[in-house]
Amino acid sequence: MSKEAILKESLKIIEKIRSSECKNEDKNKKNNVNPIIKRTIKDEVLEKDEEKEKEKLQKFLKLIEEIRKK
Repeated sequence: MSKEAILKESLKIIEKIRSSECKNEDKNKKNNVNPIIKRTIKDEVLEKDEEKEKEKLQKFLKLIEEIRKK
């Protein structure tokens, strides 16, 4: 994978995380969720998104290492 492809994929991941944050905020506003609960839910979503992002970045790093070895 080229550096450009990796950067584009990383940007897509970041955009997905941001859009999911916005969607969750909108849902919470519609449901008038208690601010403490809302923050907890947002933290849980962010943690899951961070884990997914870390996994994808690790895959990219492995690909980069394989390319360098060739």
